Amino acid sequence: MAKEKLVTIHVHTPFTLTLGDQSKQEFGRGRHNVPEEVASHWFTRAHAELSESGSNETDDQQPVIDSLQAQITSARTGGNGAKDAKESKPANSK
Repeated sequence: MAKEKLVTIHVHTPFTLTLGDQSKQEFGRGRHNVPEEVASHWFTRAHAELSESGSNETDDQQPVIDSLQAQITSARTGGNGAKDAKESKPANSK
């Protein structure tokens, strides 16, 4: 049995892929190693990008990515989210 070549994809939008044999695979946000057949599927390509390099570049940048995503979420919700909720006080407090 030949070993299947794996390709690294980076999922930006979580999705469930249903293949021709009706098997389903769920993909969460992040990096995944998948067979070429899965990586080249049109639905996978709509929700993920092929990794250009085999290095751990994404792992090195993940803390920065997470921080920027948190900043975007905070900006969309109009503040610091849960942090603001903990710090909020009634307007008439002394």
